[in-house]
Amino acid sequence: MVSFKFAALLLASTVAAAPAAVASESIYDLCLKDIDNIDSNVRILIDQMKTYTAGIENTRAPLDTLAKVSEALASGVAHSALLPPLSHAQALGIIHHVNSTLTVDNPIAIDLVIAKRPEFQKTHLDVFLSPVFTGLLAGHESFTFNVGDKTPPDLYLTGLSVTSPISKAIAKGIAAYAGVPTQ
Repeated sequence: MVSFKFAALLLASTVAAAPAAVASESIYDLCLKDIDNIDSNVRILIDQMKTYTAGIENTRAPLDTLAKVSEALASGVAHSALLPPLSHAQALGIIHHVNSTLTVDNPIAIDLVIAKRPEFQKTHLDVFLSPVFTGLLAGHESFTFNVGDKTPPDLYLTGLSVTSPISKAIAKGIAAYAGVPTQ
């Protein structure tokens, strides 16, 4: 028979550990939601860029969407900084989620924004895009570092292989709007 003291001690230790488990799971879930929010705004930007024509009235929407991407990314950076060490399953969950969303959509969005450079030049708002992309790259690298720092070592390179195309696409956007020839 289990003693009352042992049962009480077991219950107390389980209850004490529960908030930490819930907190780490909710931070992980928040990071996944941040990825969804970033990607949702990137997909909106893709749609906007497909129909974008020069004009101040047309330019506000994509710039507002880029601001929303930045906000969602800042949220991801903040949440990922609070991540506890990730389990294998959690790390793979983030890697697969990024691979099926942002790794696909970000390069498309950046290429469309680059293709619309002449239209942005007509409104003289092209000068804002290199700094915007620079901020996005800094945020992306921070989010990547935070998650990578909590990823099991054997999955670190896999994570980088998924985030590297995003970094390259953003760097291409910076170069295009800074006047540097792109590759």
